[in-house]
Amino acid sequence: MATIELTNISKSFPAQSGTGQLNVLDDFSLTVNDGEFLCLLGPSGCGKSTSLDILAGLTHPDLGSVTVGGRSDWAGLSCGYVFQRPQLLNWRTVRQNLEFALAGKGVARAEWKEYTDRYLELVGLTDFAESYPLSLSGGMQQRVALARGLVIEPDVLLMDEPFSSLDELTARRLRVELLEIVADQLTTVLFVTHNALEAAFLADRICVVSPRPARIVEQFEVPVGRPRRPEDVALVEVQQRVLGLLDADAQLADEPIPQST
Repeated sequence: MATIELTNISKSFPAQSGTGQLNVLDDFSLTVNDGEFLCLLGPSGCGKSTSLDILAGLTHPDLGSVTVGGRSDWAGLSCGYVFQRPQLLNWRTVRQNLEFALAGKGVARAEWKEYTDRYLELVGLTDFAESYPLSLSGGMQQRVALARGLVIEPDVLLMDEPFSSLDELTARRLRVELLEIVADQLTTVLFVTHNALEAAFLADRICVVSPRPARIVEQFEVPVGRPRRPEDVALVEVQQRVLGLLDADAQLADEPIPQST
């Protein structure tokens, strides 16, 4: 486990028009506590995924700082990242994709089969261990990606809408199993979603994010113990609260700027 912090982060990208900059994050700060499951929830394109990429070191902030376990690097810690799209190595089998992650962490080769068998069974892909990704459906590929992110049993797990391409029955099962795994591994999780009920079901704490440039509109702990059921009335109430915050912020963003007189 590890506490992760983004402090006063700003990040812009060149606008698609070719002129100017697109301001994605502006003085954005976020702390995920040691062992916490935090959901970052907001509309598409608001900068949620960019914050994950900055944490993982895949892109660098223009301003601000990142710390993981009190350090400015990942020395001695492991990070799993499950992307929106599978991002698999298509020339390697399903099992070899998981082994690639294990090798990167330095897990002894003699232990690879035990790890890969466990996590392929978890996502229901035991019978496809020797298949290649391009022979699988899109949903099955995403399940491989989920297993690859979990197989290293990371200190920090970053998840960018990992269940959005799955059918709801599979997604529901994997959400339950994800909670069991991270509780067993004592993993710190930052989970990005725009699904309010998913956030309510998974999170210890929810941070609601505004449209671009991202800012945290409100954050609150989910007042429901575990295990949870998606149909719990208290979770539906959390969902409605989140949707109300998003709707109010969207309406505020659409208001015309008052003209000076």
